[in-house]
Amino acid sequence: MTRTAVLTALDAEAARLVIALRDAPSDDFARPTGCEPWTVRDLLAHVLVGTQRLPAMLEQDGPSHADVSALQYFRNDALGGAVDPERIDRARRGALEFATGADLVAAIVRAVATIDDLARRETDDRTVWSRWGDAMLLTEYLKTRVVELAVHGLDLAGALACEPWLSDDAATISAGVLTEDLDDDARRSLTWDRPTLLAKATGRLALTPTEAAHPIATTLLWARSP
Repeated sequence: MTRTAVLTALDAEAARLVIALRDAPSDDFARPTGCEPWTVRDLLAHVLVGTQRLPAMLEQDGPSHADVSALQYFRNDALGGAVDPERIDRARRGALEFATGADLVAAIVRAVATIDDLARRETDDRTVWSRWGDAMLLTEYLKTRVVELAVHGLDLAGALACEPWLSDDAATISAGVLTEDLDDDARRSLTWDRPTLLAKATGRLALTPTEAAHPIATTLLWARSP
């Protein structure tokens, strides 16, 4: 997949976030999310942190070669999906730096625009060091940003009790990352729509016994057994 396609998906997902939250009342930003103990506002602050990493990464020379894919990046996460008090507190502190939830959304959009601008200047073979010390192609790292926005978009939609705003472009990339690019027929055999696939792959929804026995289950990131 080309870097342009990945950046298009990132931009699309950020645009969907704005549409969903630009007119949200202030009380909505105080709602609890499934990413306990974060509120909508806290979760947005966490998303902002993730969209602000690239400029510092590009200031460093990249590794001589890349050996970690987007999915491996998540699998190498030192936290492994576990609760991290420091990460929780950092998001809460970050949320307090903004007067309103809408200001946080605007900051995310600006950060995504910066990602787009910087990434388009780099060569196709540009590599970066991830926060975990992984050697990655820049384009693979950008896929992780799409997944973060897509998955946390599902979390935010759930908190606001509205339909998921997952864009087709972001859904396609995220599904590919989270299933190691299994073909569509294999995914369709489980009859999941894309929001369900993302939720099942990341443990937000538990697998049924039948799903847990399916070969695809071994590829999913943090799937939960029934």
